[in-house]
Formats: sequence, C-alpha cells, structure tokens
Amino acid sequence: MSKITLDKDVFDVLASDTRIMLMKSLDDQRMTLSELSRAMELKKTTVSEHLQKLQAVELVKRREREGSKWVYYDLTWKGKKLLHPENTVIAIMLSTAIAALGGAFWSLGHYLSKQKDDVMLMGAPPQQEGTDASREVANDMLSNTELAFWISIALFAAVALLVGISFYIRYRARRGAKERLPAART
Repeated sequence: MSKITLDKDVFDVLASDTRIMLMKSLDDQRMTLSELSRAMELKKTTVSEHLQKLQAVELVKRREREGSKWVYYDLTWKGKKLLHPENTVIAIMLSTAIAALGGAFWSLGHYLSKQKDDVMLMGAPPQQEGTDASREVANDMLSNTELAFWISIALFAAVALLVGISFYIRYRARRGAKERLPAART
C-alpha cells in the first residue's frame, strides 16, 4: 500500500478551513472553478488561489480535456486518503475476514474428513480388547475432530463480525460526509 508523506508544506496548506472545505466539496464529485465558487460562496479568484496551493502539494489535480473549454478539479489519491483513512481500515478488515474464512473452510474440511475416517473405522474389525493404546487413539481422534469443528465455527463467526464492522464503518463515514460544516470564508 502506498504511504502518504506529510511534510511542512502539506500541513501549511491543510491549516486553512477553506481548503479543507474545497477538498470535501471535491470529494463528492469533480467540479469546475465556477461550481466551487458558487458552492463555497467565494470569489473565483479566492477559490483559484486555494486550488493552486492544493495542487502544489498534490492534493488536488486539474483536468483539462482537449476540445473542451471546461477545466475540472478533482482530488488525487493522496487527497482521498487524507479525507478517508477509514477505507484502509476496511480493506484490512475485509482481507482478514477472507483469511479467516479460508481457515474456517480448511478446519471444516479437516473435520469432515476425520468424520469420514471415523465412520470407516467403525466398520473395521475390532482390535484386541484391553489395549489402552487403541482407546487413546480413538479418543484423541474424536477430540481433534471436535476441536476442528469448533475452530471452524469460531472462524465463521469472526468473519461475520469483521464484515459487519467494516460495513458499519463505511456507513458511518458516508453519513458523516453528508453532514457538512458550513462553508468557511477566507
């Protein structure tokens, strides 16, 4: 995963509430200078100055298309990661859930194969009576298969919990993005 490097210049740029609000506006969709000016209730020259500072530290990019008179501004990956660090948490949680699910399937497969072996052993001719070794082996096999079964159940529960938490984090992040602060004037 790529790291975000925050130096003094980035901190200086992020010190302005107006620039933070510009980034939040661009988080929803790409916008032109005029659209940003109207949304922020600021003059175009003021918005342009703030956008230039955001571009200088690579938080915002300017997009021009050939043959089009419109210039759009959009967040870079660095700007998106600064606004949404929870996406990294969700990715880690979902990858952990996938690994746990793989472990659960392996444990369940191990349990089912041991059950099959136990059924086959039931049809085998009985061993000599009185041998404690055969009883210990049978008890160990039973306890190992039960352990594999309960491990798979626990891993399935962990997967469900991790997926549920990741969806909750994403829901909270989207709801928080809709509850915007009023635009700051600078």
